[in-house]
Amino acid sequence: MIYADNDNKLLGNFEFTDKKHANKAIERGWNEKSIENAKQNPIKVGESINRNTGNKSTVYFVDDNQYIVIDNVTNTIV
Repeated sequence: MIYADNDNKLLGNFEFTDKKHANKAIERGWNEKSIENAKQNPIKVGESINRNTGNKSTVYFVDDNQYIVIDNVTNTIV
């Protein structure tokens, strides 16, 4: 299994809030293409708050159980 870059928390062009979250996403089957697809073709979109920053965030659902959360200010995956 290929893990996120240790230095900059990147998975392809997407940056995560930290390496731990990036590697969890990879373990759950997410990759650059599936993240991009979730952003471009979600089945529904929700709102949330990034607890680390207090920023509003957008939740992109690909089904009822799988989703990604992107901080609207920092543009990082939470």
